Amino acid sequence: LSGRWRLPLRALPLDPSLSLGQLNGIPQVGQAELFLRLVNARDAGVQTLAEINPASAQEYQYPPPMSSSPSLEASFLAPKAGFVDPPPPEDPPQQQSQG
Repeated sequence: LSGRWRLPLRALPLDPSLSLGQLNGIPQVGQAELFLRLVNARDAGVQTLAEINPASAQEYQYPPPMSSSPSLEASFLAPKAGFVDPPPPEDPPQQQSQG
């Protein structure tokens, strides 16, 4: 789920028990969108240095459309079987100065 996501803001639903697929059918509030960046906690130090720039809006993507089937929604939100986060990058070895 990490990445740059672009989410259209919707009018408040009249029925809070609607499925994700039904929520997608609710009209968007004008042109309002939420731009969200999800990152792994171990990358937080690097990600806090990333510049927030409205000109980079094209780097954000819409999530895949949701089906009206609850089983498909649950499978999309569930962790993928066998998925393992890649290990963090290794720091280059520090050279010791001799003096």
